[in-house]
Amino acid sequence: MLGRLLIVVLLGLLLVGVLFAGAGSLEGVKQSIPFYQAPCAPPPCAAPQGFEADIANLQTAGGVVSMDLTLRNKTAKTPFEAVSYRHTSPSDFQLSGTDGVDRSPIFQLDCPNWGDVRVPRGATQGPVRLCFQPPREGTQGAVLLWKPDVGVFSRRVSIHIA
Repeated sequence: MLGRLLIVVLLGLLLVGVLFAGAGSLEGVKQSIPFYQAPCAPPPCAAPQGFEADIANLQTAGGVVSMDLTLRNKTAKTPFEAVSYRHTSPSDFQLSGTDGVDRSPIFQLDCPNWGDVRVPRGATQGPVRLCFQPPREGTQGAVLLWKPDVGVFSRRVSIHIA
């Protein structure tokens, strides 16, 4: 029993060593973990795997919820990546109110479809505008849902906007 435990511990240490050597830094190790939520500021924001989305200028007027979105690629280089940029588009975002309805972006003159945006490592893009139909109950308790492409272990993150 003790022998098995020792083998498991040694294999775990070996795995951490391989991750650290391959990632080149502690930040690289964090980002090679299946899904790492990096810190970001000021809220509202989210930074899955270091790909940050910052929300500003949230407004509800004329039957539309609008916001400015700034994207920052703070990812660390890893030996397993195919490209050094991260990308996202309006279709990766939804607005969810307390009614549980997920609303897709809408496009109009002051809220154009900005398409797929590629953000190179270390760069910033935006602000770009996102617009949605407002929840019936307003934006209190609403969240912006984002499904960024940050690799194999991508998942949807929630950004509390109000």
